[in-house]
Amino acid sequence: MDRTKYLLIGGGLASLSAAESIRERDADGAVMMVGRETYIPYNRPPLSKGYLLDGDWEPSDFRRHDDEWYEQQNIAFRGGVTATAIDIESSEVAMSSGDSVRYERLLIATGADVIRLNVPGADLEGVHYLRTIPDADALLGASKAAEGVVVVGGGFVGLELASSFRQLGLDVTLVYMEDHLWSTLLTPQISEWLAGHYRDQGVHLLPESQVAAFRGDGRVGAVALASGSELPAEFVALGVGVRPATQLVDGTVLAGPNGIATNSRLETEAPGVYAAGDVALYEDVVFEKRRRVEYLGAARGHGTVAGANMAGGDEEYAEVPYCFSDLFDLEFEFAGDFDVAPDHVALDGQPSDGPFIARYFVAGRLTAAVCVDREEDEVDAVQDEIRAAQS
Repeated sequence: MDRTKYLLIGGGLASLSAAESIRERDADGAVMMVGRETYIPYNRPPLSKGYLLDGDWEPSDFRRHDDEWYEQQNIAFRGGVTATAIDIESSEVAMSSGDSVRYERLLIATGADVIRLNVPGADLEGVHYLRTIPDADALLGASKAAEGVVVVGGGFVGLELASSFRQLGLDVTLVYMEDHLWSTLLTPQISEWLAGHYRDQGVHLLPESQVAAFRGDGRVGAVALASGSELPAEFVALGVGVRPATQLVDGTVLAGPNGIATNSRLETEAPGVYAAGDVALYEDVVFEKRRRVEYLGAARGHGTVAGANMAGGDEEYAEVPYCFSDLFDLEFEFAGDFDVAPDHVALDGQPSDGPFIARYFVAGRLTAAVCVDREEDEVDAVQDEIRAAQS
């Protein structure tokens, strides 16, 4: 049986940030990182944007460190391996490779799994999802061999894929269930402006539409909608959300309906066990509530705090939730708590005129903001405003 002081389950940026943080405080303690992908940790956001648009990126173009760094830091990376079971009492984790690892401190940062549609024809060739580099490679290959695509999903991944494919010259139809784009983040008014921008770019929008089936003989040729209509499709790209990958803790005290509960130090209720990133249902000290987010910044921040505390620190994650997206020529940045729809929106600038900030208020309190094409210092200032408004 292998033994390690620090066992990091998950091959993403939460684990990497934890490893960096550990090494700042403990130069010698054994660190093992286990990831189901064979690639060392890399940034996922470019997969739906630059990776597709440029077409010649390599994985090394968007990872934080090369192989040599892991060797220099004495961090053992085991790729292509999945943690299959955890024994909290004995501090052991079983691996898909058949062996087990005993740890002193454990980080669970297993990320999220894409939600796959359970409809007839879902397993046809040409039906794609996006989460990993091989997924992006498959989409890139499909885009080079096609003139058009049906994209399903009106959130981050669906919007980014629709933008990228249209910029590649494909005929794009975007299908989504909600009545407006980015329904969890944008007001109907701002969403309608964004929808107009997509239409101006040549994207066909089908709101309030649900996929009923994929049609084809071995390969997808059409998307059948619940309305009864069918859309011809050379290939389909889906981005309908993710769910936390918490299978490892099933049957343990850490299991929960929406992630692994932690405090603001990213500690779980099991001694010596931490959670970070997409799986962490963490205590948000800014808004005084538990939340789980699927943002790059949170994964990095969680990992940094968890790693510090695993190595004997006493740190707290206290950041205002933040995420970003690039759509055509627009740069979106979101900050704050979008769980409750605003009852008042204050605009600094107008969407139709260029850069703007939309501040969201609930019961007179600033809770969130949408920034489009604004400078970094302006976005930072808005986050400070949001934080101050909660105190």
